[in-house]
Amino acid sequence: MRCCGRKQCELDGREGFTRVVQIAAENGWSEYRTAPAFYDLIMNVFSFNNHALLRFNETLKDAIDPNGIISPGRYGIWPKHLRKEDA
Repeated sequence: MRCCGRKQCELDGREGFTRVVQIAAENGWSEYRTAPAFYDLIMNVFSFNNHALLRFNETLKDAIDPNGIISPGRYGIWPKHLRKEDA
């Protein structure tokens, strides 16, 4: 597949990777490592028990780093004041 421009290639690559992550999740698999741009996508794969792993990690993050200054958003774990609240 040829891309018309760099921006389109990047978008195609992101869409393809997102689809690979979705297919893997449907089969019970997860990514071991990924680029920072995809941390939130990968963390959402761990959705068992209403995202228990994410909630546990956020609880630890809040206890250890209440001001959220150490690597905010790293591995999809955001400090309380920067979290996207589910509606």
